[in-house]
Amino acid sequence: MNRTVVPERLLPDGELPTIDVFVCTADPNKEPTVEIMNTVILVVALDYPPEKLHVYVSDDAGSDATLCCTRKA
Repeated sequence: MNRTVVPERLLPDGELPTIDVFVCTADPNKEPTVEIMNTVILVVALDYPPEKLHVYVSDDAGSDATLCCTRKA
């Protein structure tokens, strides 16, 4: 597959739509935390205006790391 970028067809940064990215996890044994975080880092590193990019991580609290980080004091 070949794709060609045509810069004159791209919208200016101010007109780009907002993008919401949801990274869903379920089983910490099948989806190690490090792999989930790599996915989040790759999404955040996209060449897109940061104020228009929202990233959410949804976890079922099955991971001790997530439970530790989300527990309220």
